[in-house]
Amino acid sequence: MAETKIKNGVEDRYKIAIIAGEPSGDLIAAKLLNQLQKKLPIDARGVGGECMIKKCFKTIFPMENLSIMGYFEALFKIPLILIRLYQIAKWITSYNPDILITVDSPGFNMRLVNKLKKRKVNFPIVQYVAPAVWAYKPERAKKFAGLYDHILTILPFEKKYFDEVNLSCTYVGHPVLEDEEITLSKEEIKEKYGFNKQDKLITITPGSRKQEIKYHLKIVLEAVSELINKYNDIYFILPTFPHLLQTCREILSYYKFKKYILLKTDNEEKRALLYASNAAFIKSGTIAIECAFMKVPMLIFYKISRITAWIIRKKIKIKYISILNLMADKVIIPELIQENFTADNLFKEMDKLLGGGGEKQIDQLSETMQKLKLENDSKPSQIAAEAILKILPKRNYTV
Repeated sequence: MAETKIKNGVEDRYKIAIIAGEPSGDLIAAKLLNQLQKKLPIDARGVGGECMIKKCFKTIFPMENLSIMGYFEALFKIPLILIRLYQIAKWITSYNPDILITVDSPGFNMRLVNKLKKRKVNFPIVQYVAPAVWAYKPERAKKFAGLYDHILTILPFEKKYFDEVNLSCTYVGHPVLEDEEITLSKEEIKEKYGFNKQDKLITITPGSRKQEIKYHLKIVLEAVSELINKYNDIYFILPTFPHLLQTCREILSYYKFKKYILLKTDNEEKRALLYASNAAFIKSGTIAIECAFMKVPMLIFYKISRITAWIIRKKIKIKYISILNLMADKVIIPELIQENFTADNLFKEMDKLLGGGGEKQIDQLSETMQKLKLENDSKPSQIAAEAILKILPKRNYTV
């Protein structure tokens, strides 16, 4: 921590408000906090999860309250959403931070910032992780330009959309770029967790919300049953979060083959076992880039309510759901979405990956992954922190 000066016997800190509503945002914000704490005396508060709390962050209520999936699904939580919007806006106005940083979750955060603008707040507001304006109408970027002072993007092609609407923007790089290197070999990790070297490990990531797990896990487990019948030496890793552990256990309790599935909540163990995996079933999202960096073959799935799917298909402007397929402009990773998300399709595509298709997939992804790398081995959180430092109001004393 940088040396601070004392005013009237009270440590004078920069007040940083951060709102993160998803586990991925929690991790991103925690890395940013770590960098800011090295450079400034800060008091960080808002809404966050376990990773942020470990960085001395004070959350005003559980982050899971903001984690909502889909249009139709959100209808049942409208009262809670409205209450939380009011509570957060009132708290931020009272806290009057030096800066507000909203992380990911653009749907919720846009509404929050709009409320704050009506209250005529006078602190800068930054969004970390750009909304997918390239997937919908690019004109959506104009709405963000009217609300935010700056935006931090994690994908190289996003910046141009915000430059076009004169919204100050910094490309910081994808958070996966700064994940710590795993020093053990895949074989050593397998042995550490009680597997044989020849065993096949398959990671399953059904989602970070309870609704996603309920939509996805049962169908994936039907495919798991078929894979167990075909392969004698196959096991499955199910990484999840502590607050979702009971939901996963309840679903697994109905299956006789649950002994082949290892549940994990520790972040380091989840990363190690993903790295050691031969392939992965993944819900569409950031995990795809993590798999690609670790050279773990994957297939992507996603299912939501029919009403939500209908609305999204009317609005969406892209050919693929995976950012990696979009960047390559072709299908490298199989995408099993909505009606194509069946146990039979999951089994067939995973069988192809295990039969040699996985190596081909990783080779095809290598060129795409090069586009995500930063120069000079910079860390995204460092670049993001430097951008925040430039936006923070200047103080009349040195820290």
